[in-house]
Amino acid sequence: MLVKNFKQNWTALVKENFFYFTIVIVLSVISVVLTVSLIHVSSNQRVILIPALMDKQFSYEGNKPSRTYLEMMGLSVASYLMNYNPHNVKYKFARFLSIIAPEYHDVVKEKLSKIARQSIKYGVSQAFAVTGDIKVYKDRVELGGILYRYSMGKLIESVKITYVLKYRINKLGKFEVLSYEIKEDKSVSSK
Repeated sequence: MLVKNFKQNWTALVKENFFYFTIVIVLSVISVVLTVSLIHVSSNQRVILIPALMDKQFSYEGNKPSRTYLEMMGLSVASYLMNYNPHNVKYKFARFLSIIAPEYHDVVKEKLSKIARQSIKYGVSQAFAVTGDIKVYKDRVELGGILYRYSMGKLIESVKITYVLKYRINKLGKFEVLSYEIKEDKSVSSK
């Protein structure tokens, strides 16, 4: 009788053990599948910056934004960097720095900090009016226009310029500024 109870208990424990082992294996497989799915989804995720000046439709396929998207981003970035006054210069430059490629961030930040200090100290403002065509290339956007500079509310200079913005679309599809350049075409009126 004792041996018979022992065999029954042993058989029940083996079946219970097998049942728990099966549950552990199934849950492990589910965990692996979910982990692989999560990795796949996160690697295909795209972050798209929406331009501040969005007045047209645009499309974005994979890592290829449309020409319209690049035009609007060029206008938005130019607005952050080229239109400021002593009251909003820090905010505008901070917004600009948020889209600078990481490897250029510190250099650009140092340069913009100096401009911001001068703007606040001397009451310098500037405004950029786009007057020409917006040219979009594979790696840059060019905006033609007039740059107006003011000191203490008085116009001190107006210059015809071309604003050149070099960019890239990173692996996640994010628009990043690599560099910017301001090319003076000719003076419209200087005081």
